[in-house]
Amino acid sequence: MVRNPIQSTYLIDSADYIACHKSKYVDMYDLLEGIKDNGIFVLNSDWTLEDMETKLPAAMRRTIAQKKLKFYNVDAVKVAYRDRSWRAH
Repeated sequence: MVRNPIQSTYLIDSADYIACHKSKYVDMYDLLEGIKDNGIFVLNSDWTLEDMETKLPAAMRRTIAQKKLKFYNVDAVKVAYRDRSWRAH
């Protein structure tokens, strides 16, 4: 597991809100670096609560707890298929 900084054309030092749209990124990047205490972290995954214990890296779980983050896991694919109003009629 290699942790690489996210390369971009801008730099964010601190954030109130971070969303991760690909669950595999939790193993690739330090997604919560710079998140403020009591911030919000949203993860898009199909993981169950039990999956979280094994799939979320320990350092990420620790940061969520230590910074008292509001953590939401959303299965956006499931929601999109369940709510088919996005389809053209």
